[in-house]
Amino acid sequence: MNKKINFNFVKINCPICVNSSLKNIGLRGGKYQRFGLGVETTIVKCKTCSLIFPNPFPFPKNLNEIYANEEEFFSEKKSWEHLKEIHGKPLVKKFIERMNLQRPISILDIGSGRGEFIAACKGFKEVKSIGIEVSDEFIKFAKKKGIHLYKKELKEFVNENIYFDGICLSGVIEHVHDPNKLIKEASNLMKRNGVLYIDCSNEPHLLSIIGNIYNKVTLNKGVFNLQPTWNPFHVFGFNPKSLKILLEKHSLKIEETLIWANPKIKSSNSFNDKIKCGIATQINKIANMTKLASNMIVWARKTD
Repeated sequence: MNKKINFNFVKINCPICVNSSLKNIGLRGGKYQRFGLGVETTIVKCKTCSLIFPNPFPFPKNLNEIYANEEEFFSEKKSWEHLKEIHGKPLVKKFIERMNLQRPISILDIGSGRGEFIAACKGFKEVKSIGIEVSDEFIKFAKKKGIHLYKKELKEFVNENIYFDGICLSGVIEHVHDPNKLIKEASNLMKRNGVLYIDCSNEPHLLSIIGNIYNKVTLNKGVFNLQPTWNPFHVFGFNPKSLKILLEKHSLKIEETLIWANPKIKSSNSFNDKIKCGIATQINKIANMTKLASNMIVWARKTD
């Protein structure tokens, strides 16, 4: 569904290094997207930290227009119960192992979505968790599952002198409109030696690299980086270099990085599209072996 979203397009510098030296990569959205989704935007790459983002940047006039439909936004995701059990519970266990504290631990889940991770936390008596979310619809969905999510800004916790042993950013940082502010405030909320978990898209990845080369050779100005104006609204493309620079800027040291993704790409009923997606799936299998896959997981620790 190509839902009409209204945006304000604003020229910005790189939010990580405040650099105005940017390289145009190509165009994305509209006629430069295989299903005609979104609005045509220019995609750029910071010459210093390699962060990828649209510029002019598409700020939605109404944020709730993006997150108004829970069913549509999570249409490509597994069920709530599946994510709670298969992703949530193992992730909680990893937090507990990395913190290795002889007392109850506190975890803040930023951008909780439908509350699967918070639900998983409830199964561990040694964990106290709080989830925050901007979408009213997602909060309502979580409530139906018995999960209370807060609609609060991070600075409110600072003002209340509430700090955490761990912070979870699962599928969040690529969506926010000011990642530097997000990480700064998250770091301010972490106790010394606190643990930060991030999973996000890895840009560029092997499939986007090959696709962009093919388009360049065929004189097509389109690129395959990000989805800034259509679901799932990925507006920033991080990679190990750019994420490391951002985290170290705010006293967070990376302890582990994993780059991997499900190789299978869903196709339409079109024969040509099935062929393209089949080829792309094989490319993604190679990407997983060469650390050029489309998803990145990072564990970092607060150093001061």
